[in-house]
Amino acid sequence: AGFYGSELPAPDGPAVPSGGQGGLATVSRRGMAPPPALPTDMNMPGFDANQHLVSMLKTCSLERLMVEHRNTAREIKNLDTDMQTLVYENYNKFITATDTIRAMKGQVEAAVPELSSLTSVMDSMAARSTTISTKLQTRQDKMEELYRVQMLLKKLQAVFELPNRMRAALEEDVLDTAVSFYAEAQPLLKKYGHRGTFRQIAADSDVVAKEISQVLKKRLAERKDDMESCVLLLRKLGEADDTLQDRYLAGRVQRLRKILKEATAVVDAMASARASMISPVGSPAAAAATAALMAARKQLEVPGTWGFAEDGGVPGLRAFVRALDEKLINAMQETVMNVMRFFMPRDLPEDQAAAKRKPLVTLAREVFADYFRIVRRALVDSIAASVQEASCLQLVDAPDGQQEEGELALTSPSLAISTNWGTDTLAQALNTLSTDLGLVSGSMPELGLKERAAEIVAIAVNHHTAACFGALRARTQAAVGALRTRLVEQQVAVSGGGGGGTTRVLRQR
Repeated sequence: AGFYGSELPAPDGPAVPSGGQGGLATVSRRGMAPPPALPTDMNMPGFDANQHLVSMLKTCSLERLMVEHRNTAREIKNLDTDMQTLVYENYNKFITATDTIRAMKGQVEAAVPELSSLTSVMDSMAARSTTISTKLQTRQDKMEELYRVQMLLKKLQAVFELPNRMRAALEEDVLDTAVSFYAEAQPLLKKYGHRGTFRQIAADSDVVAKEISQVLKKRLAERKDDMESCVLLLRKLGEADDTLQDRYLAGRVQRLRKILKEATAVVDAMASARASMISPVGSPAAAAATAALMAARKQLEVPGTWGFAEDGGVPGLRAFVRALDEKLINAMQETVMNVMRFFMPRDLPEDQAAAKRKPLVTLAREVFADYFRIVRRALVDSIAASVQEASCLQLVDAPDGQQEEGELALTSPSLAISTNWGTDTLAQALNTLSTDLGLVSGSMPELGLKERAAEIVAIAVNHHTAACFGALRARTQAAVGALRTRLVEQQVAVSGGGGGGTTRVLRQR
């Protein structure tokens, strides 16, 4: 049976609508949109008890309503029991809190008169403090004025002692301290340096500053360990960047010229050593070559850095090129990096950067022109010596007293030719030259160092090839001439023994 228009499902089939108004209500609801669902959870904020009750009466059976009733009654009883339990458990806490609040109220009420008295005392203290501050304000102003005067006197005392303090720091080689003294006093000297005693102090300080500047410029040109410090100190002394760059480049030119001068002396020593080796022992030529070698060696501060042996032996071509590159190219790279670092900031406009770079490029072009001249001479001398030694031309051209006695044989030194024509040494030296110039070409693209290196290599190879063939031609001509002379001599010697003498000599050959 249905209650309040509800439908109960049949035991073995779908729900069958009951008669009466329930069926009409069902039919009428099919033609209408279902109402929005309402929350059925009592704990939800939008729960409506009346609406929930009406909904249950319309949709639930009597049995279901009774079950809901019993469940609701049970929940109410449980909630009531829980509420009583909570009250019983927290009763003592409620009592304690009430007593505490009552005690606090009594204490606060008792403290009100004391607080009022404290307020009066504080007001009195504030009034007295204001009176004292007013009286001390004048003294405080005087004390501040005296402090300012004291500080000014200390500055003046430092200024009066400035020349002596700078001189003492200069003599102790504490240049950064001396420059700091001078820089700190500059604002005061610029303002009062034209008056009375300050005029003499400013003049004496400027004299010491110039001496410090000269020392720093000398260090800037000669030393590389404190380059940055020298530049910064000179800037504090008022030196302009353009002047500093010119000074720096001038000092570097002297250092680079010194390296080139020593390199020229080394090449002279190498040539003198070769001349001494091919000259007869005890001859004037050998003595002159030895003297030239010793004179060239004396021009070197540390001969060992150029490859000289302890026993006085001169360096080979490859050792000389390596030593020259280590000294000159490294110094040139250091010069370029320092100029870029100290005098050409990254934000410098392109036109100004080109103008500042021009003196550096000019210096580098002159230095590398001398470098290529020295290297070219060393290559030519080395090629000539290697070819001469390999072709044994010095033996052919030796005086008669130096030649071997006896009949001419194919194994005689006069016909022997060496297999070492200096090709490996030349190739190693040219490889070192090309590699080192390639390293520095990136920082100085204006010089075209890679192209210059390739040109030197081509010239050296062509010269070596031509020298080898020329020596072979001369060697062959000398050997043929020597053979012809010996044959004539043998023919003359045996001419008295009959016409078959010459035939016997030739058979022996």
